[in-house]
Amino acid sequence: MVEKYEDKWNHGSPMLKLKTGSEIGVGSWAKGSNFWEQVEIGDSISKPPGTTDLTLFKKNGDNFLYKLNE
Repeated sequence: MVEKYEDKWNHGSPMLKLKTGSEIGVGSWAKGSNFWEQVEIGDSISKPPGTTDLTLFKKNGDNFLYKLNE
């Protein structure tokens, strides 16, 4: 993950920019959790296909699992 920002054109939605250039919205995982505070530049994230779980891989080796909050 190379950038973390709030999209002012989309009601301040929390967004992450990935090394691939893709930008993803993470509001559903950030709502009601500490995800937004935990994620930092250089961390990695993974969301397996067919699931709503998002795993945050910290630079220091810690991993955190976040469930989708709708």
